[in-house]
Amino acid sequence: MDEQTQQRVPLGLQVDLETTDETFWVDGHHEAFEGTPFEGAPFRIKVRNLSRTDIAAIQRRHSKWVRGQQRTDDVAIGVDVFAASVLGWEGIGDREGRPLVCDETTKRRLADKYWTLAAAVSGAVMLENSNRAVRREAEQKN
Repeated sequence: MDEQTQQRVPLGLQVDLETTDETFWVDGHHEAFEGTPFEGAPFRIKVRNLSRTDIAAIQRRHSKWVRGQQRTDDVAIGVDVFAASVLGWEGIGDREGRPLVCDETTKRRLADKYWTLAAAVSGAVMLENSNRAVRREAEQKN
């Protein structure tokens, strides 16, 4: 019996394993920016969720064994996670007020120089992922 003719049965949990590129915007009013220099700033950053597999691959690239101990470069991991998850932005510019282009080089330079911004964006992504999971679970219960 192929997928088209399989009988549907009641399920306790329905998941979408095909949709992995869920995107959303975070801005300076997001709780992840509280207490940072970026809190309340008029900018928006479009991000996508990274899968556990994506994160693990980034971690492997920046991990090595030294004298029997695993060492990770957390800064490099943060830069890669930021570069992989950020898709675009609005309201981010250089010191002359010109908008910055959201390309791979600029994302990496921004994450390297303003690592607190990159960390806050990563935190916002984690919070949003968690909040979305809770909402989906609640919707499925109803």
